[in-house]
Amino acid sequence: MSGTSSYDDFFPEVIPYVRDCAEIVARNAIRNACIEFCEKSTYWRQIIDPITIVADQAEYDLDIELGTGVSQILTARLGSRDLPVMTAESLTETLGPDWRDQTGYPMAVISEEYNIIRVVPVPETATDEDLCLTVALRPLRSSTKVSKDVYERYSEIIGFGARARLHDTPQQGYSDQEAAIKFRKWFESGIGEAKIAANRARSRATLYVRPPRV
Repeated sequence: MSGTSSYDDFFPEVIPYVRDCAEIVARNAIRNACIEFCEKSTYWRQIIDPITIVADQAEYDLDIELGTGVSQILTARLGSRDLPVMTAESLTETLGPDWRDQTGYPMAVISEEYNIIRVVPVPETATDEDLCLTVALRPLRSSTKVSKDVYERYSEIIGFGARARLHDTPQQGYSDQEAAIKFRKWFESGIGEAKIAANRARSRATLYVRPPRV
């Protein structure tokens, strides 16, 4: 997959059906729908270039494009070993409240910022095994574009999500609670279908997706 699509490209799926909606308002609803779609479906995925583990360095920047963030680490593998992806809460329960200061051989990964991952515990020595990650991406709120593949395959679904948000806005000419509920249902159904499609693609073969510049 390569290329990007502007949020304005989604206008035909939204503006003709939402009376008197300003373009800036429609664009924001589309952006928010794209973010929600990507976060929940994990459809937009990337294999990160292998990361070299360095002694005494726990945090590593991820090579993702400006305007995108990591919504979820899907898989983590150090050499031939799969590493669990954990949360701060689960690490505290497992290792104790000082887990950030513990040292040793990396046994888990955690993502605490949108483009930074941390290996736990802090590596005592460099390793000759690279860390390989598969992540799900999402556009940031400052973005103006999204993956062209997301647009080509799911523009109508994302249009449903944007229209649900707009119809749910109170005291506007396009306010319509019944329509908001209907389009929200269709949007969530489409998210579910996209998640199944992404998981099937991953089960068939390694999915390599370089992120477009957003």
